[in-house]
Amino acid sequence: MGAPSKAERVLAWLEAGISTEAGQAFVTDDVVFAGPPSSQSASSALRWNGRDSLRRVTIADRALYKNFGAPGSRIDHFIVEEADQVLLQFEVRYTTWTGAAYRNDYVMAVRFAGDKIASAAVLMDTAHFQQVLYPTPEARAGVAQRIADGRREAGAPLDVF
Repeated sequence: MGAPSKAERVLAWLEAGISTEAGQAFVTDDVVFAGPPSSQSASSALRWNGRDSLRRVTIADRALYKNFGAPGSRIDHFIVEEADQVLLQFEVRYTTWTGAAYRNDYVMAVRFAGDKIASAAVLMDTAHFQQVLYPTPEARAGVAQRIADGRREAGAPLDVF
């Protein structure tokens, strides 16, 4: 049996958790993670650089979704790989901290350098994201507080939020 394909590596990275020690083994030291320009979800920073920056993505996700990481919350629909690129289309199904159901389709474009992930860019319906995740100023303030708590729990200042 040969080495896993790049598509299999992307799925394994997501399953491991992109910011866990196991997940970080899949990425280059200078990995770049980029989100959609209009999400402005938890941060105005849309491009995060380096392995350590992946913790920021997880902190934001935990602040946004009450059941982040729950089994079955990500449903993969399509994955294709060509040369050093992988495209993955998936749906997420989360519950927000306000109790709303959040369903959205995402596309992740991943680029490899050798056998490691060098960059990942995520696209989604950002208008829907805003409507469901930030229905009120209080909901937005709650996300901001959970991000601050996540930064504190991480034990290191994260200057992105």
